[in-house]
Amino acid sequence: MRKNLNKRSQEIFASIWSNLRDASLDRKHPWRYIQLSTVNHDQALARTVVVRKINEESRCIECHTDYRSPKIQQIKKNPKVLFLAFNSISKVQISCFAEATIHYQNHLTKSRWLDNHRNNQLTYANRYAPGSQLSNYAQLQDNTLSIEEFEPESAYLNFAVIESKVHLIDYLSLENPKHLRAQFRYVDNEWTSYWLAP
Repeated sequence: MRKNLNKRSQEIFASIWSNLRDASLDRKHPWRYIQLSTVNHDQALARTVVVRKINEESRCIECHTDYRSPKIQQIKKNPKVLFLAFNSISKVQISCFAEATIHYQNHLTKSRWLDNHRNNQLTYANRYAPGSQLSNYAQLQDNTLSIEEFEPESAYLNFAVIESKVHLIDYLSLENPKHLRAQFRYVDNEWTSYWLAP
């Protein structure tokens, strides 16, 4: 992977991937919980997901989800997604435009599933699919299984990995006295940077 970047943009680019990588490892990192946006017909939808793995070389952001979630069908119909993260301390925002691939019941999902803590696995054993309309509060209380009821093999059937390959990053720093904005585009196997008005 080549980079056609000047010194300052190279520093920013390196900090973006470094922070994303840290977010995948540190639960307290400001970018650990990131906004994932998809398109449903003519409507944009956003939700918070956990950054699970980062691979700068392959340009991939990885998160996990319930295969029954509506976003799975949304991504199947339109794999173009957007990740947005903001650090309220450094006042840095990044928007990562990407194309998502859904992994289900394959070697990657099996590996990630085995790496997951039992408490994380338990969330995929819920009785009802995410977004299902429930008739009463009691159903909501009954949605989560107990450890005694938990069957890993059944829960694994609801587990999926979303692997998104980034092709454009919009970087915005709101730190005073001057705001700074840059864009990084991946074209013809090369990252190129541009300065933008904030």
